[in-house]
Amino acid sequence: YRSNEAKKRELLSCAAAAGVAVAFGAPIGGVLFSLEEVSTYFPPKTMWRSFYCAIVAFLTLQTLNPVGESGSGKLVMFEVTYHHHWQTFELVPFAIL
Repeated sequence: YRSNEAKKRELLSCAAAAGVAVAFGAPIGGVLFSLEEVSTYFPPKTMWRSFYCAIVAFLTLQTLNPVGESGSGKLVMFEVTYHHHWQTFELVPFAIL
């Protein structure tokens, strides 16, 4: 990996996907972040490897659960909770988009 730049970029993409997956509890979000921000060239092989790495990192987070042990009941530190529910009429514009 030291002399191969393509392998370095692939490893960086996987690491970024795993980091975002652990920080926010969103493996797919980690892969999308890696696709958008880290890589200039993102072949499908790298996408699947990043996805696998993000899933393994997230499952490890669920197994260890360092934040939930303090009694807060949260899985990740940056958890978002919504205080209102979606209305049916709000889904129509999203379906059109």
